[in-house]
Amino acid sequence: MELFLFTLFIWLLALFFLRPMPSDLKEKVPSRLESFKKIQATFWLGVIFCTVFYFFSNGTFNQLDDNWFRLFGINNIEIFIPWWFLQAFTNNFIHINFVHLLSNLSLLGILSLYERDVGGKRFLIVFLLSGIVSSVSVLLVSEDVISAGASAGLLGMGAAYFLDNPALTTKDYIIGIVSVFFVYIFVFHEKEQVSESFSMDELGHILGIFFGGIYCKLFPRNSN
Repeated sequence: MELFLFTLFIWLLALFFLRPMPSDLKEKVPSRLESFKKIQATFWLGVIFCTVFYFFSNGTFNQLDDNWFRLFGINNIEIFIPWWFLQAFTNNFIHINFVHLLSNLSLLGILSLYERDVGGKRFLIVFLLSGIVSSVSVLLVSEDVISAGASAGLLGMGAAYFLDNPALTTKDYIIGIVSVFFVYIFVFHEKEQVSESFSMDELGHILGIFFGGIYCKLFPRNSN
């Protein structure tokens, strides 16, 4: 419980003091509270990640319980279609261990910049749809897989952060998606183990990146 509460406190503190300066030097610098109010979706999404992990780790806040992992992680082992679609949603909110949670919270904090740009509604839509679409990755591999984590949805938002501009041409989108993809490959060129029983779903991450960029092209935001 102590680690859970401490993590929430640090999460609140970090976002409260994260105050990017306006791009226009003539624009008034917002107060920290005003700045924090602009990233409520980021804040509450992080709170949900932490709370779900606390309960699904049976209060240890260290390691996800295997039973919850099998129940709510996306898999290609026992596919019951209605439940599989539910898992495609729920797997985006559970994490394997504390390190996995912490890494995604860090990425989410950085991506609060995207929420500031487009608002909480579009921010959450890109996250959820990128994460759900990435779940298809488990059906494209031959070995048994159980996957979970917010990474694919977050990477989709990462792609959207650079590409969510209605002024971009189709060529710009293609170049942008490919560029983000190569940055991902460069950063994660080796398959790192998050735990002894879990490795990164690289195919899912790539699908998340591609969908984040494609969504911005198919559903451009209002430029006003």
